[in-house]
Amino acid sequence: MSPRRVAWRRRSAPRAQASAISSRSSKIEVEIDRLDQLDEALAEGVDAVLLDNMNPDQLAQAVRRIAGRAIAEASGRITPATAPAIAGAGVDLISAGWLTHSAQVLDIGLDWRHASAGAERSAA
Repeated sequence: MSPRRVAWRRRSAPRAQASAISSRSSKIEVEIDRLDQLDEALAEGVDAVLLDNMNPDQLAQAVRRIAGRAIAEASGRITPATAPAIAGAGVDLISAGWLTHSAQVLDIGLDWRHASAGAERSAA
């Protein structure tokens, strides 16, 4: 099951609220965009921290502070050019939207004719 993402932007968002809306098999992941938010997230006992729009130096600092207490996931402004440096920061996961944002559409249709009618299969 994928982690249930619970993001907070204010100080009064305890884990109890997130746990109340999730099942035992769900994981609590908090998105932060500043390092000063990290200690609060870790104090709540979250399972994962999504580190949004941080540069490799900030990510490395966050990974050291997390110290294995939660999964560290990098997200935001990740491209093929920046991915190696982000991976080098030591994060556990990288979420890269460029994989889907820049994908070209390929429209494929496949038509089948039943073989017992004497027709061959054809693809269009």
